[in-house]
Amino acid sequence: MRASMTAKASDCDRAGCIWGDPSGLLGAAALSAMALKNGGQNKAALELLAPRAGESVIELGCGPGTGVRAALKRVGRGGFVAGVDQSATAAHYAAHVVHRAVLRGNAVIMRAEAADLPFRDLMFDRAFAVNTFQFWPDPARALREVARVLAPQQRDPASAHMTVAFSVGQIVGPALGGWLAERTGSFASPSWMAAAVLLTGAALTAMAARTRVQPTGATAY
Repeated sequence: MRASMTAKASDCDRAGCIWGDPSGLLGAAALSAMALKNGGQNKAALELLAPRAGESVIELGCGPGTGVRAALKRVGRGGFVAGVDQSATAAHYAAHVVHRAVLRGNAVIMRAEAADLPFRDLMFDRAFAVNTFQFWPDPARALREVARVLAPQQRDPASAHMTVAFSVGQIVGPALGGWLAERTGSFASPSWMAAAVLLTGAALTAMAARTRVQPTGATAY
């Protein structure tokens, strides 16, 4: 497969599009910043996901490709990693980062929306996303697409709770935290709120894990 392929992707017309759909020189600068900023989160997501050697993994919103590169180290040369991003600039950037794996047939980078994945059913063992959920135009459809491309034995209720907890936090947290800081004149309240939300998410995950019968197949940060 080619290093970069094109599927339907919608235009981004919001102020935050420099991060959600980077393009041009500013987009390249944003992707460089992402490569530095998201390293720890990529590591945490992959540790939670725990892909094994020889497995197939997909990253939704691969950005600069550092998450795909990290996943390739986990699955080895016998595995396969796909990265998709709605930004053509990001797809090109990521394809360059992992071009050797692409040439070997161990990776592919495609421009595509999370809600319209250009892959066959049951193709992947694991899926992950880092700092991208808030940019998905249709999150519900995107999650259905993730379920479609994941092998059935890898679907897990715990991963659904984690996805919701982290994603809602990404969307609501900054706005609510800023409002509380402005009202109270202190960052103490937002910090306590963030801690409470994290504990709640952990509790929900633990409750779901009690009924788990299969390994985690998807996660989001």
